[in-house]
Amino acid sequence: MHMQREPDAMATGTDRPTWADLADALANSAAGGAIFTVALFPLALPLLILTVAALVGLLLVVLAAGLVAGVIAAPVVLARRLLRRPRAAPARRWRFA
Repeated sequence: MHMQREPDAMATGTDRPTWADLADALANSAAGGAIFTVALFPLALPLLILTVAALVGLLLVVLAAGLVAGVIAAPVVLARRLLRRPRAAPARRWRFA
């Protein structure tokens, strides 16, 4: 014999979650986030220190490259300015006919 399944007594016939379901999901998510934060908190300070150290190292490399580029470019720019200096135009003599 084939038996029909009885509908759940709590089923409301709608798939929309209730406010209690949403609050429960939010509470579970908040608890999971808190557990995750507490677990990773001891790593926060060492990660910040390593990040600052890496950024300082990169900054020093960029500053050194800029200094080298400036030392190389300064004579070139100075030479171009000296070579492009406007020269005094020769005096023109006007001829009247």
